Amino acid sequence: MGAPDGVVYRGHVRVLGTDPDSVQVSTSLWNRSAQPVQLITGVCAAWVRVYRSPKRSGRPVWDSRWRRGGNCEAIGILSDLASGESIAADTEAFVLSIPVSELVGLFPFPRRYYFTITPDVAGAPDLPAGDVRLGW
Repeated sequence: MGAPDGVVYRGHVRVLGTDPDSVQVSTSLWNRSAQPVQLITGVCAAWVRVYRSPKRSGRPVWDSRWRRGGNCEAIGILSDLASGESIAADTEAFVLSIPVSELVGLFPFPRRYYFTITPDVAGAPDLPAGDVRLGW
């Protein structure tokens, strides 16, 4: 099943805390069509992958499915998105926070990480969410 026509997705990444404490990866959605669309979502907010390269290809260095054991139930939750309506990136709908310690532990020196997010919406695309530099 493809993504609903007229829905635009954007990925976002930001560092939280001054130390920093965690990285928040999220998705915003916007229904540009003239008609309402029905979204079919699962119980997971999103799947996030972290890469060392801006190409975001090959095996990721971190994958949220490894963290959760891939045990998100594939049930369909129906919700409507009216014409012109959006879901902001700072809502809890499609957000995943990753403790910096999970990422920096992979490479204990400063490194840039490249994030990809796939919202748990039927037909949603993989989205480049941005990049951040972490490490000491």
